[in-house]
Amino acid sequence: MIEDGVLQYLPPEKCLSRHDEIQNQKTEQQVSFDSQGNLKVTKRAADLSCDTSGELKLRQALTRKALACDQAGLCSFNRLEEWHNQMMNATMRLPPSGHKYVTMQQVLNADRELWSLLWSLMSQDSRGNLKVAAGAEPPLDKLIGKLRESPQVLCFMTPLPGQAHAQPSKPQPAEPKQNTPGPKRPIADATGPKPFPKTKQRRTTEPGGKTVKDLLNSLPPNCVSKTEAGKFICLHFNNGTCRRQKSSSCNMGLHMCYYKGCNQKRPYIECSH
Repeated sequence: MIEDGVLQYLPPEKCLSRHDEIQNQKTEQQVSFDSQGNLKVTKRAADLSCDTSGELKLRQALTRKALACDQAGLCSFNRLEEWHNQMMNATMRLPPSGHKYVTMQQVLNADRELWSLLWSLMSQDSRGNLKVAAGAEPPLDKLIGKLRESPQVLCFMTPLPGQAHAQPSKPQPAEPKQNTPGPKRPIADATGPKPFPKTKQRRTTEPGGKTVKDLLNSLPPNCVSKTEAGKFICLHFNNGTCRRQKSSSCNMGLHMCYYKGCNQKRPYIECSH
């Protein structure tokens, strides 16, 4: 940053320990230009990162960041550690009722926002030239002390509302059943046989008062009560007294002429055979 004169955000995972740098150090060298245009031979920079999963590892990475900035003269160690402590304390603060704890991602977003504001203010004050003078106060100390209390940064560390838990609804009382009059079923005698279900009962009489037995006894000559296939023929239909005279059948049998061998779809009294 000092060589280029430009302030940049340094994420915690890029703040490696010296041990990690030595373990992953490369011996390859490269030729590059410095800020004044002079050639210099440097070691090839490796794209290394450290593990910041968990609060302890993240806090150690932030401490190494404060030490590096202090050694470079950008800001003092104590001033940057005050900001880091404020970040970690925000995650342990008890949130209001109905809100969640501040997460690590929120405090990292606040840290990024602080460095973004630092870069913006430094660009306005120094026209983009980051200068560090020996014996002078670090250039970022006053700005960090001012911006860490700024609403633009603190809004990232505000507890967020939690999920609203829906209250279980009280069970409503069941509505009383209304007694509606319906058809009465026949009551069987305790000692007698049970009546057949309504759907299986066969009507044996039609208007006129004649029963099936009476009609069978008074069949005309050469007439039958069943077809050759053994199906019943409605006797009332042939006399013209069936309640469903216009249908093809009823519960008493098929609607067809019961003259033997005729099988016409008309009553016996109207059929010419």
